[in-house]
Amino acid sequence: MTHTISILAQSSTEQVNASAPGWQILMDNALGLTLVLIFVAAIIVALVNAWRCDKCLKLMHDYHVTYLTIAGPPAWGDLVVFSRGIELRYDAPYTTRHGTMKSSSLIYEDELGHCLALCRISTALTKNESRDRARQITRTFYPGPVRRTMRLLRNVTNTLRDAIAKSISAILGQLSKAKPGLAGGKGEFEQVGKTLLGTVENAYEPMLEKHIGRPVILRITHPANKDLPSVELPGYLVDYTDKYVAVFNVEHIIEESLDLEVDGPIEQHGLKIELGDDELTIHSLGPDVLTVRRAQIGKRKYDLDVILLPGCFLSLTRHSSEPLTLNIERTRRIDIVCPREIARVYYGSDQPTKPNSAVEWHGLAPRESEDSPHVQT
Repeated sequence: MTHTISILAQSSTEQVNASAPGWQILMDNALGLTLVLIFVAAIIVALVNAWRCDKCLKLMHDYHVTYLTIAGPPAWGDLVVFSRGIELRYDAPYTTRHGTMKSSSLIYEDELGHCLALCRISTALTKNESRDRARQITRTFYPGPVRRTMRLLRNVTNTLRDAIAKSISAILGQLSKAKPGLAGGKGEFEQVGKTLLGTVENAYEPMLEKHIGRPVILRITHPANKDLPSVELPGYLVDYTDKYVAVFNVEHIIEESLDLEVDGPIEQHGLKIELGDDELTIHSLGPDVLTVRRAQIGKRKYDLDVILLPGCFLSLTRHSSEPLTLNIERTRRIDIVCPREIARVYYGSDQPTKPNSAVEWHGLAPRESEDSPHVQT
């Protein structure tokens, strides 16, 4: 009899559960659902982070570049981009005084926080790299309808992904309020949405999106030297992410080329050269970008093609008795990828079109004052 009563009670409970609304069933199983979502999110994060590379850094992949840091000398070579860092493969192996040979530099993700810029000039590229760069420029500056559509779809997808992640966070937050006794609580439930959101950062900005493929001016502020004026570099906005912005130029125009025979300290507009007993140091003081193209130390000739932004320096080993000749160029038109923390697109730079009229119209641009938010004081 007792056994029969228990069976009837169990059957009655099952009927009640079957007739329960969906939201109640969801609340009763909120903990299990949360664990499943956390597990799925962890798998997605692991897979995406293992393969995803920054879009702006990928633009420089397999090209000869100069890597500039906030403090310290530059490194240069062929760039290889990974999901958690970069590698610079030197033009030639370097042998230390202890006989150790180094052929590349590995720069890890946490060290990229000290990055000032990745720079590229066309004269430093091989024929294959120049051909690839020309295709890259054409594809980026003059995108066809397919490329524009794919970019639009990607932006829409990222925005929807953000909305879904935030919705999951909000739903699980409400479930945690309805069942406060659940392990983890509201904070851990909401972390699920944040985890999903962090898988693919959506850096969409309407102001920047409008200027993709159009002339802009990039302003860079050296974070380690507050007394150094900001440098403004013209170019075309290629792309941007949550961490980096890329501005390229079709042609890398040289404003001035200097052949310097260095037999003592030199200081002129934007350039300072110091001589030591066993080394030479070249300082870029601005406002132009310096490119150290070639160096001849004694009878040895070197093709360097090292780019120095204002505030950066380059040291070369030499003996005080050896004659030294440098070829240095001034320019502001380079290909550059900068962290968005120190570089921002502040100005559009489109050339105005003249009206089709016999009357010549003139405009007046606002003059920057010391109160302008873009002016460093």
